[in-house]
Amino acid sequence: MSAAETDIVTVEEGGISVEKSFAPDEFSVPAIAFALENARDDPVAVRLVDDLPDGVSPDDVGFHPEYGEDYWSVEDDRLVFERRFDPAETYTTVYGLRAADLDSVERFLVEPTLEAMDPAAAILPDNAQVVRDVLSGDADTVPGLGEEDGGGKSAEAEEGEDGRSTESEDGKSDEGTEGDADDEPIQPLQLVDPNILEDDADGGSDVVAAPTAGSFAATLAAELEAGNVDDETKSVLASHLGGATGSVDARIERLQVDVSDLLAYTDALEAFLDENGEGQQLLADLREELESLEGRVRSIEDRSTSNRDGVREVTGRVDDVESGVERVESEAERIRETVADLEARIETVADLEARIETVAGDAVAEADLDDLRSRVDDLAALADELESVGDRLDALDERVAEVETEIDAFEGFRERMARVFGAADNDDDNDG
Repeated sequence: MSAAETDIVTVEEGGISVEKSFAPDEFSVPAIAFALENARDDPVAVRLVDDLPDGVSPDDVGFHPEYGEDYWSVEDDRLVFERRFDPAETYTTVYGLRAADLDSVERFLVEPTLEAMDPAAAILPDNAQVVRDVLSGDADTVPGLGEEDGGGKSAEAEEGEDGRSTESEDGKSDEGTEGDADDEPIQPLQLVDPNILEDDADGGSDVVAAPTAGSFAATLAAELEAGNVDDETKSVLASHLGGATGSVDARIERLQVDVSDLLAYTDALEAFLDENGEGQQLLADLREELESLEGRVRSIEDRSTSNRDGVREVTGRVDDVESGVERVESEAERIRETVADLEARIETVADLEARIETVAGDAVAEADLDDLRSRVDDLAALADELESVGDRLDALDERVAEVETEIDAFEGFRERMARVFGAADNDDDNDG
């Protein structure tokens, strides 16, 4: 067994993987096998491009009808496989080799180009859009059908436009073909005998050519237009051509709900605008209210500043009154001490008067009596002075009571000012 028989070329792209290998015995003829797998959770359209070795043309390989023959085409001398894959789907496709190529199989084991596309994209050639248009009702006729001059040249031009010709990029025909045979389709390789194409060519027998992608799409579109395709087949075609799916229906239903909600909102908005006017008028009214509010705020700030000044002034006056009260209380205490002393002295006068009366009853000397009388006069004057001091003390008590009442009033006023403008003072302190 050669190394080529065991080599596996693996390519991964966008959740799609392909294993390319040489299968000498799995099929009736040696073949290059492609095992593709969709590991995604959603459908995807896969495009695989395989370059042929130098000296090998697309006519030198063949496709198996049971392994994806319909999904293969040729673009610029390269083999192209296009198919839609469902989630977690696997698929195996092959193309057979001729006996002349089996000695250098390793030349075929190069990495293919793998692309994962939107499943809504066309899996058929470009003119498959014609089929989509017919299915969706966007087109009533198929361009190019029914024209009297649509002969072989027109068909060849159509195939050339679809990029399905086997002509290379430099415009020269492939080796072994004539200049007018650039658009010759790939002939299916009968895997029962890998050399059947060459035998048929040598014997001159007719080989049924596989329809080109362009002619197939045009024929399919014509059948759809003629109404010769049943609904089940149309459904299958629509699914492969990116037609409406369950998710699309769900999105449409969601859009319908959104439109209904938008209409309801629009009606409510119209009613609101009818009642309140347009947005510009509302903005103008709002600006006027804001300007008025700003004026009121400035007025309150001015009043707050004035009130803070008044509170500071009242606080100073209260401090002065408290100092005066302290002085009055000190003076009152001193007067109380004086009164107590005078009361003690009055008691002494009373004792002296009693003694005078006692002495008057005795025969005392005249000098002592004069001295006693002088002392009695002094005591009488002292009693008068004491009475005057008592009057002053009463007046002072009344003044102290008035001052205390005034202090209580100032204290209440200060508390009210603090409650009303305390927050403003706090704001000023925070701003500071």
